Amino acid sequence: DQSRAWLPRPPRGRYRPEDPIARVYERDWWKWWATLQPQWRVESPGRSNRFLRETYPALSHDNWNPLRVPGQNGMLSVVAALYWWGLKNSAVGEREDKESWSEAVADVKWMVKGM
Repeated sequence: DQSRAWLPRPPRGRYRPEDPIARVYERDWWKWWATLQPQWRVESPGRSNRFLRETYPALSHDNWNPLRVPGQNGMLSVVAALYWWGLKNSAVGEREDKESWSEAVADVKWMVKGM
């Protein structure tokens, strides 16, 4: 999948991944993001790989362990993937693509705030 091809590489300067097909990358990003979620996250009804953002669990470091990965393969990879996706959308994305990207940014922001 395209997002996995983008993510294992260390972000060096002006590196840009191969130009993905926006819809394929969007689908792959959401699937990948879903694999990083803690078990307590509730999937949004009828929306595969999307999650509700209502309340955080009781404060405990264990609740965030799946996302507590430092370094280039942790949250930095998530931010880099969103950045590349955003660049693609700003150049050729349709409204629906931009809405999905905005939703992804909001979900990542929500998770980071909770950590």
